[in-house]
Amino acid sequence: MASLWCWEDPEVTTKCQVCLGTLKEPKTLPCLHSFCLMCLDNLASDGRRRRQHEISCVICQTSIPIPEENTFRGFRTSFQLDRFKEILTVFNRDQTAKTCTNCDGGRVAISYCFVCKYFHCSSCERAHSRLKVIRDHRSVLLEKEHLLDHLRRRVMCKNESHGEEALNYYCDDCKECICHICHNDSHCRHDIEQAAREGKKRLDKILKKAEDEISASKDEIQKGEDLLKSRKKKLGEARKNVKKTVKKLIKTLKQHEKAVLTKIDDISRNQQKRHASKQRKLQLFEKQLTSPVERGKCVLKRNVDMEIVKEQEAIISRCKDLLNSKETEALVLPFVNYAVDEEMCHSVHCGPGQLITSNTDPSRCTARVKGLTESVVGRETTILVRTRDSSSKQCYQKDDQVRMKIQSPLREEWKNASEHKSDGRYEFSFTPEVDGRHDVMISVNGRPLTVSPLRVKVSACLYQKAFELGSNGHFQFPHGIAVNKTDGKVAVADSLNKRIQIFDSEGKYLRQFGDIRDSTKNLQRPRAVEFSILGEIIVIEECGAMILCSNEGNFLNYVGHLKKPCSVSVKSNGDLVICDSAEADVKILSSDGYHKLDSFGGDPVLDGSPSFAIHHKDRFFVSFPKTRCVKVFTEDGDFLYDIGKSREVNEQLSRPVGLGIDKFNNLIVCDSDDCRLQVFTLDGRHVTSIEGRDNGFQSPQFIAVSNDGRLFLTDTGKKCVHVFH
Repeated sequence: MASLWCWEDPEVTTKCQVCLGTLKEPKTLPCLHSFCLMCLDNLASDGRRRRQHEISCVICQTSIPIPEENTFRGFRTSFQLDRFKEILTVFNRDQTAKTCTNCDGGRVAISYCFVCKYFHCSSCERAHSRLKVIRDHRSVLLEKEHLLDHLRRRVMCKNESHGEEALNYYCDDCKECICHICHNDSHCRHDIEQAAREGKKRLDKILKKAEDEISASKDEIQKGEDLLKSRKKKLGEARKNVKKTVKKLIKTLKQHEKAVLTKIDDISRNQQKRHASKQRKLQLFEKQLTSPVERGKCVLKRNVDMEIVKEQEAIISRCKDLLNSKETEALVLPFVNYAVDEEMCHSVHCGPGQLITSNTDPSRCTARVKGLTESVVGRETTILVRTRDSSSKQCYQKDDQVRMKIQSPLREEWKNASEHKSDGRYEFSFTPEVDGRHDVMISVNGRPLTVSPLRVKVSACLYQKAFELGSNGHFQFPHGIAVNKTDGKVAVADSLNKRIQIFDSEGKYLRQFGDIRDSTKNLQRPRAVEFSILGEIIVIEECGAMILCSNEGNFLNYVGHLKKPCSVSVKSNGDLVICDSAEADVKILSSDGYHKLDSFGGDPVLDGSPSFAIHHKDRFFVSFPKTRCVKVFTEDGDFLYDIGKSREVNEQLSRPVGLGIDKFNNLIVCDSDDCRLQVFTLDGRHVTSIEGRDNGFQSPQFIAVSNDGRLFLTDTGKKCVHVFH
């Protein structure tokens, strides 16, 4: 549009965009576009007839209120077109005016006098310029360059009394250009060149800002075009996906229809075949039986004694044979019905998919692990998803479908259904059961995020020390320990104090016992303790005696009758698992301890005696201090593999003693000589080490695990029980 206002293009500048003719009485609208007064008034009249109160600029479509007097005569004319008023006469002349109007020669006009208001030919032009009276008239040659020179001349004051004074000043008060005489008429005088320079600065500033906005608008327009193009592409993909899904579903339904109808046809043919076979047999039976019946009726009808006597045997025999040969089984045809899966049919009726219209842009959405701490096995991990629009602004759409699927290192997959959403924030929580990398696949409205899969590194379970039992002098030599699975009570075998001490699940001291039989037969250095499936207390003394006590500590009887048991644990079915140091094996006894069910172990010479054995998930885990490992056996006692013989020093066992299975299905080994707990998976993979120097224990012996996952560890070095959670 800039070309419409160039001095170098007066023909275009003076053209009305309504009537497409040269401007006549031009008026400039607030949008800075100029039109003929008559054209504007015609538009106003047409608008009034349509009961409209505005007209639209035909160039920029700006709405302009129609004046109350229904004419735009009071509107201003732009300075440029005001300068053009005089030369518009030249452009508005008709065909006849192209000749000289000063003489009758009919020659072509070459100039125009704005004072005489005549077109002059070459002769008249020479004469006009020679006459002293009129040679100072403002005359211009009818050539484009000369017309432009006329436009560049100084503008003269319109006040007739000021003569031909140029407008060399500018008044700030009335916002008008003035001459020197006008200044004397009390106008606030400013040099017009200075005013022009200041005006130019203001113009440059606003024009730069406007150009920046134009550029930004063009960028927005281009972005809009690109966005529409992208959305059209997505719509095309959605259309293809719908067709593909429906086509696949139709194909599946057709296959289902074909398979079911084929089966129905097979059943129908089979039923028809069985029916036809049965009918043939019945018809044959009927036909065969009809013959002796008719024969017998004839005999009876003739009523001849001799015939009756002679024929009766044959007729009766034939009838009996046929009657006995008849199949008594009736024709049975099964009922056939097509059972409709209402839920599936509802899904099909509603469509196999859902069309989601949303401002959410999956490519802009973000996801991260919430919180600063690393993910740990057994600890809830929260994934925070933020939905955003195309401008990366966080947004919330009620129809958005945000889904999360997790794949563990064991290649197990599960979907998480727990989510909380608020203003575009979605929180998903899951509790990893194994360590290692977990791939979290996140999708928004069926499309994966750019960060998907989100890789979450899960560290092994990290136990933290909660408190200690017996640090105030309760124990002298805490050795064996057990937790009652029913009420959570903890029993500790204090060998040197010759007693069993009982604590509640929170570590509060309850009672102790040692005089379980009589004053001469108290406990003698108890080494191991365990709760039976009925809640009774099993105690193994250093001498090898195994005693069954009530929950209150009263002596019940001796159990086992083994040579030298050193530890005891209980299977889930109540059977006792006992390590016998005298015979260097593991023995399985019935829950009452009277019947030996099985025994197994390693090589007594090479492996030595087992220290502790525990049963879990159809396997036995047995610690062997001599060979510095934990051996794993099947339910039948067959050796499977060793744990703790890794080449990595940090994963090796030095002197394994007590064993426990935590809530994460990890095997925890008390590595006594190295003063640490070693954690392994059930298949023998090392998970982590819990160092004694970091957790305040010196000589770990035996361990027990409560129902809530806490660890109770006996420490003969510090003479206490450590509790970890």
